[in-house]
Formats: sequence, structure tokens, C-alpha cells
Amino acid sequence: MGYKATVRAMEAAQRRQQRDVQKRQRELERQNKEQIKRSAIEQARLEVETHENKLEVLLSVHKQQGEIWDWVALASSLPPPCPKKNSNHELKTKQLMLVSTSQQKESAIEQARLETEAGRVAEWQESRDIENDLQRRARWLEHEQASADERWHQRERRLARRGTDASMLSVSDAPETDADNEGA
Repeated sequence: MGYKATVRAMEAAQRRQQRDVQKRQRELERQNKEQIKRSAIEQARLEVETHENKLEVLLSVHKQQGEIWDWVALASSLPPPCPKKNSNHELKTKQLMLVSTSQQKESAIEQARLETEAGRVAEWQESRDIENDLQRRARWLEHEQASADERWHQRERRLARRGTDASMLSVSDAPETDADNEGA
């Protein structure tokens, strides 16, 4: 082989190598596109499965068994007592009226009226919320029972300190009310 043949063979080998590199590059790009396509298809499949699962859950709600209700106990239970009207705002206003000037009285009356109205609205809304929410009603009843128990225990301790027999109660030993506790 001569010089020209050797150069041509080297150039042919070099071109063959470039074609192989380019072919390999195109193959890698094709595989990358296929991988992206497969991941997009897989992502779409997962989204479809998730959506179908949500539909299945929504359609099977009526088949699920909820909590068991004790209808007899519910029917025989007493409704919670209505909230007591609290006249703290009115008493506060009366006290202010006794010691205030006329201008102070007018502003105190207006402020007390607004506070009383706001307090009544808030109490009414809270009582409606408690009435409509079974869990909140149960918590309220537990709180009221705990408060009544605490008042009873305080009364017993007070009687024990005085050395009075529980069977010999007078009018002053009557159970305390919320209004009595707030004044103390």
C-alpha cells in the first residue's frame, strides 16, 4: 500500500469513527426521549389511578358503616339547660349611675347598652353553636357537670370547716350560682 492508500484508509477510519460516535449520540438521544415519554405515560397512569381511586371512594361512601348511635340513650337524654341571662352589665351600669356625673352617666349608659347587647348576641350565638354541634354540646355538658361538682365540693368543704352537719342546712347554705361566684 502506498502513501495515498494509507491516508485514505486513515480518513475512512476516522469518518467511520465519527459516524459511530454520531450514531451512538442519536441512539442516546432516542433512548432519552423514550424515557421521558415513558415517565410522562407513567405519570399520566398514576394520575388516572389516583382519580379513579377518589371516584371509587366517593361512590362507596354509602356502603361504609358509620359510628353506631345509641338512639334510645339519645332519645331519653335531657336537652342541655338554656344559658342563663346574666345581668352583670346591668349591675355595673347601675353602680356607675350612682357615682357618676350626668355626662358620664350618658356615656356609661350608651357603653353599657352596647356591651349588654354585644354580650347577649355573643351568648345567643354560642348557645346556638353548642345546640347544633353534638361534640361541642358534649364538651359543654362535661364542663357544666364539672363546674357543678366543683361547687358542690366547695360547699361541702365550707360546711366541714364550719363544723355543720350536712342534714342541718339553712337558707344561707343553698348551692351557689354562677352569679354568686362572679361577685366573689
